[in-house]
Amino acid sequence: MITNEKVNGSTERNGLMKKLLLVTIFLFSLLSACSIPQSAPSESNENKMVIHVKNHANFEFYSITVNASLKNGGGSYGGVSNADGSKIRKGDTIEFDFDKEDYHLEGEAVLTFGLLDKNGETTLLNEISLELSTNQEYHYEITGDSKKEAKIARLN
Repeated sequence: MITNEKVNGSTERNGLMKKLLLVTIFLFSLLSACSIPQSAPSESNENKMVIHVKNHANFEFYSITVNASLKNGGGSYGGVSNADGSKIRKGDTIEFDFDKEDYHLEGEAVLTFGLLDKNGETTLLNEISLELSTNQEYHYEITGDSKKEAKIARLN
């Protein structure tokens, strides 16, 4: 009799586990079908400035950083990489949003961009001077056939 109870209890548990597994698979499938589409590019407004950087480089890099040094002192540092650690593909556009709540968007700044390879080594690009202002968008592109030849230039 004890053996039958264990078998029946085990069978009930297996049935419950199967139902739980099916519900989990169903929910996972439902959530997968509702994936978030690629986000639309950010646009500047009265509260922020946006810098768009397009990758036209002929070499691999995995992250891009920007150091913004204000001419009157202060500054900020940030970076962008893919969540899965994959390389930034040729043709990808990276965006840096500067909100006036977090940054003093007045005056001139010097931007220094850096490209990180898969080993974490940074290649610094040429410096760029930029007038900080809300409701502004700036477009840049990264070009070069190698890390040594890499440069960034303004498009507009």
